[in-house]
Amino acid sequence: WIDWRVVGTHVFNERPDPEGLLSTLPALATMLLGVLTGGWLKYASKPYAKVSGLFLGGTLLLALAVALDAYIPINKKIWTSSYVLFAAGFALCALACCLWVVDIRGLRRWAAPFLVFGMNAIVAYVASTLLNNTFKKIIWTAPDGTLVVLRKWLYEHLFATWAGPLCSSLLYAITYMLLWLILLTPLYRRRIFIRV
Repeated sequence: WIDWRVVGTHVFNERPDPEGLLSTLPALATMLLGVLTGGWLKYASKPYAKVSGLFLGGTLLLALAVALDAYIPINKKIWTSSYVLFAAGFALCALACCLWVVDIRGLRRWAAPFLVFGMNAIVAYVASTLLNNTFKKIIWTAPDGTLVVLRKWLYEHLFATWAGPLCSSLLYAITYMLLWLILLTPLYRRRIFIRV
């Protein structure tokens, strides 16, 4: 309602606007929570202190999010305050688990795919978005006269028929991610890291 009143017809083409004026403030809060997390990781001296602090903070944020959900529902699309707390809490708990497994327990081999994506995150994001958009723009006419979009055709013929309606979207996403893991692995092995 506020976006519509302030900027009129210049809002995003869907309602509610996922990039509206009011969702900017919670997005900034998300960024600031990330900065605070980085500060904690930098200044906490012992690995156990880092992990326990992250886990405690994450649990607290999750509890606050659930309590706030009754008044401001957890909603990613419009980036509500309760969603910020929930996402940050979940991320802190996940980061605490990863730190415990990798830094304290020393189990590192399972994290290799994350290194491949993380060291060339910009390339992974930009290139995968460009290829996805290309899949949407390759269109041809079927024998019955209907227009066929390559992305939809791949989804329907390679995933929906094989995996069924419950798992096809997940299988498509996993396959697309594995494709980019295969494409980015040679860059990682040759220590080619593209940065901005």
